[in-house]
Amino acid sequence: MFSNGYGMFPERVNGRLHQSVASRVAYELTHGVTLGPKDFVCHNCPGGDNKACCNPAHLFVSDNSGNLLDASRKGRLQGWLLRGTNHPLSKLNPTQVREIRCGLRDGVSKADLARRYGVSWVAIHNIAIGRTWKDVT
Repeated sequence: MFSNGYGMFPERVNGRLHQSVASRVAYELTHGVTLGPKDFVCHNCPGGDNKACCNPAHLFVSDNSGNLLDASRKGRLQGWLLRGTNHPLSKLNPTQVREIRCGLRDGVSKADLARRYGVSWVAIHNIAIGRTWKDVT
């Protein structure tokens, strides 16, 4: 089983061992299709979705937007919709983000800022390029 709770299916591709999501393999084998990289196998298990489920009767294929819509309807995206300090994993607040931006303008390295604020270099980089904390000016 993968750490995210989805079932794992080991398979050999070109002589190399790969770990595939078991529900994808179950769907492909049952329906005789090969799913593309943009295809998502979604769950519709009775009594609530079960990530480890491989029952083909509980599976359907969708694209990314359909997968997100399905997850949203089932209340599984709430944490992803929260932004900034409202997100339960947030380590920064708007004041700190402004300080980080000032530090970047003043030439402080991303690594130094990351150490100072207890976040990763990538978190500082994402603030610098506007990928995160867009609403803080």
